[in-house]
Amino acid sequence: MVNKTGVNGAGKKIYPPDDVFKNALLTYSRHTLSQDQKLARLQVDHHLSIGKTKLNELERRFNIPSVRRNRLGAEEVVQLVVDEVEKDVTQNNGPNYFKAKLKDKDIKVPRCMPPGRDTVRKIMREHFPDGAEKRFPGKKKFKVNRQPLSALGPYHEISGDGHEKIGALALQMGGLGFPIYAYRDKWTGQLPQIDVVPDSRSPGAVGHLYLDLLEKLGGMPMQLDLDKGSEIGWQVAFQVALRKKSSDGLFVFSEAFAPQIDPDVYRSVALLKSVHNIIIEALWRWLREKAGYNLREVILQGKTDRLINPEVNYHRHLFYWIFVPLVQSALDEFRVYWNQRTVRWQSGKDMPSGHVPDDAAAHPQFYGGIDCLIRLPKDVISDLRQYLADEAGPREEFRRFYPEDFVPVAEEVYLSVGRPELSLLTAWRVFRLGLGPDLKLMKSKLNRGAPAYSDRYCVELLRLGPQQASCPIVELEERNLYASVNEGWTKLLRAPDLEVICLLQSLGVTFSRYDQIFSMAVFANDVIQGL
Repeated sequence: MVNKTGVNGAGKKIYPPDDVFKNALLTYSRHTLSQDQKLARLQVDHHLSIGKTKLNELERRFNIPSVRRNRLGAEEVVQLVVDEVEKDVTQNNGPNYFKAKLKDKDIKVPRCMPPGRDTVRKIMREHFPDGAEKRFPGKKKFKVNRQPLSALGPYHEISGDGHEKIGALALQMGGLGFPIYAYRDKWTGQLPQIDVVPDSRSPGAVGHLYLDLLEKLGGMPMQLDLDKGSEIGWQVAFQVALRKKSSDGLFVFSEAFAPQIDPDVYRSVALLKSVHNIIIEALWRWLREKAGYNLREVILQGKTDRLINPEVNYHRHLFYWIFVPLVQSALDEFRVYWNQRTVRWQSGKDMPSGHVPDDAAAHPQFYGGIDCLIRLPKDVISDLRQYLADEAGPREEFRRFYPEDFVPVAEEVYLSVGRPELSLLTAWRVFRLGLGPDLKLMKSKLNRGAPAYSDRYCVELLRLGPQQASCPIVELEERNLYASVNEGWTKLLRAPDLEVICLLQSLGVTFSRYDQIFSMAVFANDVIQGL
């Protein structure tokens, strides 16, 4: 029977406009989708259900490229590939990259063309043979030029750099971290200074560390080797100014220190890439092995066992109050070990080997070196310190991990829990004890010394109890506020008002008796002012 309507059993198809349909098919082609995948996406994107035969017909109609349709000649394919590869001057990219680049231009290169397989790869092998050798797996692309190290003696060159393997990004503990900055002498290998600081990328912080180094040594090195980070500004300015005979800039001295040293021969500062600043970079491996891994493991215990909530300021401040001295103590122990160990003997080394760094620094004449330290008067270093404090901020500001008004809080908490021993092995136990003192007792004692912080502390302490992974429950009874802390109920505040209640709720505190919350019409001004 003749179908006079012209409509088959599948029903009438509603196609999108030609320009929209063509763009959709081109997109599918650039995504290298199979025919089945294209049909599935047409149903989702355009509510169009068709078969493969119709799809092939439409692709031919819209001239959609494929590796079989509209095939290019062999010479044309070779020229297109060569044109693309020539743009890659360094020859870092392989065949798949250029095949994808041509595909993005709607040029489909078949994988196989006479007389063999792997069309793009074969063309690149024939016309650019050096690129394949350069990209060979395991072959180093950039070989660092290695030369024997040499220096005149101790403090001829000192290298400085920061280390963030236990910093905030490495620990992933909500911004908690311990950046490190250190200086190392080139000739002796001595480590004169290594410190933990809140920010090892701050020019002001590192400027004060450099002045600390000058105070410790009693002078300055002939040359300072640094990388090109953002933290080097002030120490470079000081190093250059102290070596100049005269200065037209910020630092003016009546005469240069060690003017007999020609700055054109022995420069003041060398700014190096990290791969070339190897004196200090080589130290970090030993720091990680001897102390860093232990520090990282202990610190991360609080994250693993969910002992700390970094969003609570009291937790952050107590964490730093406990751990900063412990981390600095571990760094000092490593520094002593490093400076007093015996360096292995190297027969071909130009500088000392088989020596003790501290001894070589104190007696360079026994190792064929000269003392290169440029002595500085104390008042010069003090003047630079004052200038830096006026321009960037005082030293204490850049070494502070927590606010000053937290110190009496921490000391009172530490005293209230019996002053337990503080070490890396006991740090988290002391931290947990510090989360659970009697709030009423703490508030009465701290109002005299640090009322603002004590009020914030009382509220923030509700976030996490020492034995709890979730927020404690707050109980309202007879117009008084009680908190479940340390497996007991402690009276927190008397008659809090609605603003305090809302604040506690925003901190994650849950209430057990909501019917009394909105009936309160009293005030707790001390808490509100403290917050």
